Amino acid sequence: MLLLPLLAASQIALFFILVIAIFLSYRTAEAKRAFWSGIYPLYLLLFVFWVLNVLTITLRIAIEFRAFLYTASSLIIAYIAYRVLKKV
Repeated sequence: MLLLPLLAASQIALFFILVIAIFLSYRTAEAKRAFWSGIYPLYLLLFVFWVLNVLTITLRIAIEFRAFLYTASSLIIAYIAYRVLKKV
């Protein structure tokens, strides 16, 4: 299957782009806060769950573990939406 290696390669490229974007965003931020006090922990959690979701696809992990990951990812996204809506 050509689709699976193509998916993995595109995800790896996006991972590197994401890491660079987070690093540049943190370095150019006007208000220098501690890394763990801002939005960056959420970026890190999203990145970790993104990697785990890609691994579940490529390694064919059990459905129970995938359901846990999908639920945790959904909760993180809901928390981000809450923080965004709270500021608007």
